[in-house]
Amino acid sequence: MFEHHVHPLDLPLFSRDMALLQRVFDMIRVERRIDAGHPEGDLLAATIIHLYKQGIREEAELLSVMRAEK
Repeated sequence: MFEHHVHPLDLPLFSRDMALLQRVFDMIRVERRIDAGHPEGDLLAATIIHLYKQGIREEAELLSVMRAEK
C-alpha cells in the first residue's frame, strides 16, 4: 500500500480560508496604500497565502507578521 503524505503547501484553500485571507489582504493593502490591481498587490497576496500555508492560520497573527514586514 502507498502512504500518502500531503505537504501543507499542497492543501487546498477552502472558502473559509479564502475569506480570512481576503480580510487580511484588504486590511494590509489599505494600510500600505496599494491601489487595487497594482502588481504590488499580487506580491502581497502571494505572501499572505504563503504564510497561511506555512502554518500561520490566525487572522491576528497574519496581520501582525504582515505589519512587521513593511
